[in-house]
Amino acid sequence: MWTILVICIVCAEHADAQNGYTVPQKAIDLIGQGKFKEAKVALNTAQRKQPGNPLVLFYLGEIETDHNKALWYFKEVEILADSVIASEALFRRAEIVFSRKDLAGAKDLFVRLTEKYPESAFCADAYYRLGLITLSGGAPGEAMNHFNRCIELDTSKRLRLLAVTGLMECSVAAGDWENARESALSVIGEKDDYSSVTPRALEVIAMSWRKTGNEKNADEFTGRLLNNYPNSYQAYVIRQEGKTIAEDSSFAYDSNIIFTAPERPQAGAPSNETLIENAKFSVQVGAYKERARALKILRMLKDKGFDARVGMKTVRDTHYFAVQVGYYMTRGEADWMVNRITRNTGEKAIVVILN
Repeated sequence: MWTILVICIVCAEHADAQNGYTVPQKAIDLIGQGKFKEAKVALNTAQRKQPGNPLVLFYLGEIETDHNKALWYFKEVEILADSVIASEALFRRAEIVFSRKDLAGAKDLFVRLTEKYPESAFCADAYYRLGLITLSGGAPGEAMNHFNRCIELDTSKRLRLLAVTGLMECSVAAGDWENARESALSVIGEKDDYSSVTPRALEVIAMSWRKTGNEKNADEFTGRLLNNYPNSYQAYVIRQEGKTIAEDSSFAYDSNIIFTAPERPQAGAPSNETLIENAKFSVQVGAYKERARALKILRMLKDKGFDARVGMKTVRDTHYFAVQVGYYMTRGEADWMVNRITRNTGEKAIVVILN
């Protein structure tokens, strides 16, 4: 998912195509500063002057927290805008429906995007989502086609790691352990800067060897998982439950996707001191070699009201500045926060296991 800033740039580039429609610079600046209430006032003023301005409606949809209102804005944009911005508005609608766990409705919208706007820059993302939806619906063969199409279209390779992981999960779902192992090796060969899917790939390799009767190799890869990624969710499950392998994909490679809705943290939660001391999970928004970049993300999160912090972690003698949010006793609470961060900032986040 793109940040609002990037979307603003896309819209501005096509302002001339919209019959001279523009967005007030003041509103753009306010959005860039995270002052969404003030931006909404400026945009509503512009909308009253030009009620058919699709660019203003698009911006209003982007900063609207009420999903129903946002859906209305984006639907209007589809009607009024040219194909470039109309396709992005359709993609935003599909993403909102997807986030509400209406997978059938989201599938219809993503399919419509790929059919109506086959040249859209958002088709690769749409095929990736379709892969996840059809895989969760028990159709790994169809999901494979979608993931492969995503890889073909995403020339920047931005989605390649996730799509290759999706192919791996298709083989796991189909019980095709030879292909699952080959796909997992392909995942390990991809660039996984934050080790977000490599632990799962090691788990799948170990599981495939165990399923095909090679306990020695299974133990070897389980050991690699535990030794090299001790704070991963897979290693946590193995240690806590005493299992030889976690066997729980839960689509952890894309924290936007939670097919079983997590519970929102309840009132009367433990004090901060208790959480910091006993918490098992946190949410990581990124890990950067440059401290300045980490601080930039930190400021953005704090401006949006998130309890963010920066800590240092060392991976294979390389130091990273990790930006994390909160302390959580349960996985469900951490998953809920992942969704909230993505929905409010556009940044991807993952659940991490605390020592």
